[in-house]
Amino acid sequence: MLRRVHYLDAPGCDLKERLWKCGRTTAWKRVKLVMKLASIGDIQAMPKAARYAFAVDATQNSVPLNMVQR
Repeated sequence: MLRRVHYLDAPGCDLKERLWKCGRTTAWKRVKLVMKLASIGDIQAMPKAARYAFAVDATQNSVPLNMVQR
């Protein structure tokens, strides 16, 4: 799916190049900022909470657990 969405199969695409140019800490700060702008409280405003909410929503909508893990 990442290959298709980010055109990684396109001619001239270097698969050794990083997909996202930022590191983990910068990504974490960006997620925190977006959650703050969305008025999500400090306790819930962390990437782990977003991942957990995604998993809960997916399982409540009958998505198989092995697909949620992927």
